[in-house]
Amino acid sequence: MKSSTITMKHKVPNGLRTMTLKTAKYQFNDFKRDGVEIFKLPNAIIEKIQQFQTTLPLNNTFDIAEVKASKNLLEEWLHEILPICNKYSLRHLIVRNSNATKDLMHRKQLPVQKPGQFFHIDQEHSDLVNIWLPLTSEILTDFQLGFIKYENTLLNTIGLKDIYTKDKKFIISEFEKNACLIYPSVSLHFGYAVIFRSGGENAVVHGSFRFDDIENQTNMPRTSMEWRCQFKDPINGFGPSSNNNIK
Repeated sequence: MKSSTITMKHKVPNGLRTMTLKTAKYQFNDFKRDGVEIFKLPNAIIEKIQQFQTTLPLNNTFDIAEVKASKNLLEEWLHEILPICNKYSLRHLIVRNSNATKDLMHRKQLPVQKPGQFFHIDQEHSDLVNIWLPLTSEILTDFQLGFIKYENTLLNTIGLKDIYTKDKKFIISEFEKNACLIYPSVSLHFGYAVIFRSGGENAVVHGSFRFDDIENQTNMPRTSMEWRCQFKDPINGFGPSSNNNIK
């Protein structure tokens, strides 16, 4: 069985925990149950994103107007396929490239990041839903997006806080016995979308991972874009703005 050594992060003192978990493929097909679901993008959105599919994660310049146009299409589509998310708006865009150069990482507009180092939730205090889009046309085989299944349930904010509770001793070996790193059974590539809860009490712990066995590390470059969708409170509106917000 394949395994992956990851570091889980929680915003408490000594909140970093490194562990080795067995891995397994999982069918993410129920957003209400798991907080994660995989969809195929409609052709109209695919065609729009193709206008910047390579330039956004790979070049110093790209067409921001096309990015904005795709944002509007994605938001309409999100509300259509998941009515439970009809009060969420796309606010914050993260672009990733596993081979990002320093120039790309310091790009003035939408600087490119490498895949994250930690398994985490994005925030506790505000409800967020992420739309994660692979931009590589080849099947994603390295630096994959994963989640943690713990005691037969996807680990979320409530579960994360519980295992870090002060009156409990976090025994990594015990956690490893009861946990599994799961990733999509679908062969992901450009044209798919992974939608998951990333903020609030029901956010799922997520992160990028590689298999421990070097023979299973394909070094296939991963490029992706990820929209954070924020719940718009009818009274207070949105939370704080960000440099990565696109209006």
